[in-house]
Amino acid sequence: MLDVDGVRRGHGAGALARRHATADRGIRDAEVGADATVARRRQARRGIRAIDTVLEAVEQHHLAQRPHRVPPLPEWIAWLEQEGGLSIPAHILGLKNTVQLHGALLDWQDELLSTALPGRAQLLGAEDDGDVE
Repeated sequence: MLDVDGVRRGHGAGALARRHATADRGIRDAEVGADATVARRRQARRGIRAIDTVLEAVEQHHLAQRPHRVPPLPEWIAWLEQEGGLSIPAHILGLKNTVQLHGALLDWQDELLSTALPGRAQLLGAEDDGDVE
């Protein structure tokens, strides 16, 4: 039976306070997790936009018939780091030509798209199965 303060008789306010503290901690943990998810998705979108810009530059490089056998240009890497807030994976820095760079950027962008849009893999799988019109 509860008394007027909502405390179960015989259990005291301490037990109620502990239950509330546990519930509050759970809510805070969920909020922190949600905030981290939102931040991760926001960062992924920023990276996606930066990669788009560099992909455009690489494509223009190819269309201008410039040499393909060059490593990623420093300005492209700087753009990804500064505008995209991205840490460049070593395998991208080690590429020897712009065709490989283009493919690697598309793969990296695909990973970021999956981070920005959870459930994307299921959507892509449904399209392959013909379940999406």
